[in-house]
Amino acid sequence: MAFAPLFFLRGRQPSRTPNWDRPTLTLPDSGGRPFSGYFEWRKGLFVGVQHFPVHDPQSERGTLYHPPPHYHLYADEYFRVIQGGGTWHLWDRDVHLKAGDELKVPARAWHWFEGDEKADPPLGVEMYFDKGQAEVEERFFRNVLGYLADCHREKIEPSICQLLLFFYHFEMIPGLRIVRWETPNFYLNTVVTLIGATIGVLMGCKSSYDEYYRPQKKSQ
Repeated sequence: MAFAPLFFLRGRQPSRTPNWDRPTLTLPDSGGRPFSGYFEWRKGLFVGVQHFPVHDPQSERGTLYHPPPHYHLYADEYFRVIQGGGTWHLWDRDVHLKAGDELKVPARAWHWFEGDEKADPPLGVEMYFDKGQAEVEERFFRNVLGYLADCHREKIEPSICQLLLFFYHFEMIPGLRIVRWETPNFYLNTVVTLIGATIGVLMGCKSSYDEYYRPQKKSQ
């Protein structure tokens, strides 16, 4: 039995939908709209491909699956829009991309992105990291996306500490805007991540769940 002295803080957890063996993740969003994503080796790069739902005018929160503001500790991230369009929000500017456009986000740079509400078709994007770690990347995306989908299905608010534990094991830092300067903000968020992930462990959260991810050999 895992050591979890703060288990009483964990709250209700969703039942986890087994999707570890599905090559393509197809997950529900509000209004019955689907999100899909898959992973593949391409010319020596481990590429994640994500197709976001069409805009739901009845939803104030947009899709569940647009990433929150965040940083990557060590890896540069590359994006290529394959359909639709979207806006990449950086610390001091916004960059609009359409199909065929590409963008590099350096390590430790604050960013997040969202699809255009009126884009038809909706946003589809390829992403990869210069320090590609196939198992780490797929484990993170399958866990965090599967967890968010199950919380949404059962109308449970996701646990911040669980999410921070996922982030920590992906070398990813949330991007809360605490101060006006990007570098100090990065270090403050790093402290938040370490504290939150530690609390998550003490609550009995895991960095990965078998229902969401199991290692499988992938050929390059």
